Amino acid sequence: MSDPSPRPILAGLMVALLAGSAVTQQFTITQSAGNDTFGGRSRGQTFTPGIGVTPALGAQTALPLTRITLYRGNAAPAASSATTYLNIYDADPNAGGNFIGSSLQSIDTRSLTFRTPMVWDFDQLPLLVSVEYWAVMSSTNAPGNLDVEVSLETEPRNGPPGPNIYTGGTGLIANMAPHPNSVDAKFQMEFFDGPLAVFRGSGSGCAGAGAEPTLSAAAPPRFGQTLQINVGSLVAGSASFVFLGLSDTNWNGPALPVPVSLFFPSANPSCQILVSPDLPLPGVRTGSVSTSSLPIPTTPSLGGAQFYFQAWQFEPTTVSVSAKALARIGN
Repeated sequence: MSDPSPRPILAGLMVALLAGSAVTQQFTITQSAGNDTFGGRSRGQTFTPGIGVTPALGAQTALPLTRITLYRGNAAPAASSATTYLNIYDADPNAGGNFIGSSLQSIDTRSLTFRTPMVWDFDQLPLLVSVEYWAVMSSTNAPGNLDVEVSLETEPRNGPPGPNIYTGGTGLIANMAPHPNSVDAKFQMEFFDGPLAVFRGSGSGCAGAGAEPTLSAAAPPRFGQTLQINVGSLVAGSASFVFLGLSDTNWNGPALPVPVSLFFPSANPSCQILVSPDLPLPGVRTGSVSTSSLPIPTTPSLGGAQFYFQAWQFEPTTVSVSAKALARIGN
């Protein structure tokens, strides 16, 4: 009797997804103290990946940024934002610094309390270990709008009197590398040069008789775990599948996207096939949500392998699809 699960087909797909394995390393820069606050305006905090990093860099000339954690100070913000991104520049952005990249997500800085961690994730943004970068809170994930105001928790100040009294300017809160005045903002920066697990949606789907189906995952595809993919906003009487695809640019030759209406004329003309439908994953439905499960092997050579998902909903009178999602196997 044949195995009705997707495992045999999945095994073949995984062979196609094989990526070369490599020695991986986690690097961090940490300032763990923080019992005071300095400054009222977060115009930017500078840091240099090669200073204060552990373990020793060795031959590394660049580090891939994956996360920055800052800690809210005790001064009330005057211009905080519901969508606060952390943007990275290679110098002072108010003096010609170039925009390097932004956090994957924003956080709401409007109602944070003292010592609340503010965590931003990055898609392994490559940063040179010899360059002083600026991390700037912003209301958008693009250059500009650099003036989101929120104080940060810092290390205790020494003095007065004494040689370690901070006398810096009012715009820059603190240098995130070790600072001689001992008022560095409390923070942690994480770099990881190995495969990082990712599940990220993009683009847009289309609605049918009801709302547009949603596509999400409880956690990204990590080694040895089961990836659970949720399809939401399903209408009564419909059937849904999550399609796993090896590409989001072509499907057996033709370029993607392709209109769904080429195969199902009743579909909304705006519905697009965004992912090659190589493997359908049936789900277990509860109400308006269906959950599909996909076991991820512990095979190290799969680290960094990328594939894609899109949900299809076959409604009584039409077809609707979700936005697409990129998945990358890793830690």
